[in-house]
Order: sequence, then structure tokens, then C-alpha cells
Amino acid sequence: MNYHIVHKLPFKIFLIQYIAMEINYNELSYCSQASFQNIPDSVYCHGAYYKKLECGHPYCTECFAIEFRKIFQEFLTALNDSNIEELSCKSFGINCPNEDCNNKYCCPFIIFKSIALEMLGTWEYKEIFCEHYSLMFEGIKMRFVHCKNCKYAFGYIGDNAKCIYCGQWN
Repeated sequence: MNYHIVHKLPFKIFLIQYIAMEINYNELSYCSQASFQNIPDSVYCHGAYYKKLECGHPYCTECFAIEFRKIFQEFLTALNDSNIEELSCKSFGINCPNEDCNNKYCCPFIIFKSIALEMLGTWEYKEIFCEHYSLMFEGIKMRFVHCKNCKYAFGYIGDNAKCIYCGQWN
């Protein structure tokens, strides 16, 4: 079994089992298309052949990137509107982009971090923001509250309710 450390809290380390895809994520778009055509479990999407997920849908990097942009924008809107109910209840995992798919596979956030940074623009703290909320997009639930000090909505895991904006413990 492969594990990677996904988040460190004081005195706690969370380990999440992950399943490595058989194809390197960075090279997925640039693999020899001739070799993919001969693989029985490959699917054609957006002008290229991709490996099938367990659900039968393609692991198309373009489809996943489009879906991530949509999910990340929904998250930013809910956070900006301080919609704590939506933030706490909705799953923001990066799953199969096909509607009505029940595949439990979830992509690691690091694959889409550059898109998230691009969407956050020139904000000074975008790296810290992405690091803090990356687990939400890997399927880990966070609790959201309004900070007692600065009144902004923020998320946390476990008992670590420290506002990422002002540093106040809540």
C-alpha cells in the first residue's frame, strides 16, 4: 500500500492511502497516441486517447481541468459569500467529471494547483490559501466557521480552529 502525508497538525499526522495511476500525470497528455490506440481500455476524448477509469470514462486531463475550474470557482464563491452551510456540506473533491458518475477516484490537488493559483490571480497569500484548502479537493471534509475576530469564514480540520486570515484561535 502506498501512503503520503497530506497534512500535519500539532501532534497529529494524517495518512491517506492513494492509488497511483499507471500513467505519469505530467506525461499523460503527451504519451504516444499510437500506443494508446492499441490498449483495449483506452478511450478517445478531446483529440487523444486516454486510460479508462474504473467507471469507464476517460482520464482526460482537459475534462478534469475544466471540472476543477468549475468546482474551485464554486468554492471561492461560497467562501466569499461566507456560505458556511454549502462549504460544510458540499463535497469539493476532484472526481470523474462526467455527470451521474459514482466513481470514488479522487485526483490529488497538486495536479491542479497551478490552475488554482492562476484563478487566485495576484493575491499575496495564494500559496498559503492553496496549501490550507488542498485537502478539501482531495475529499477530506473541513468544518467552516466565522472567525470571532475578523469575521471571515474559514475552514479547519479536527480541533485546529485557527483562522488563516488573522491567526486567531476560535
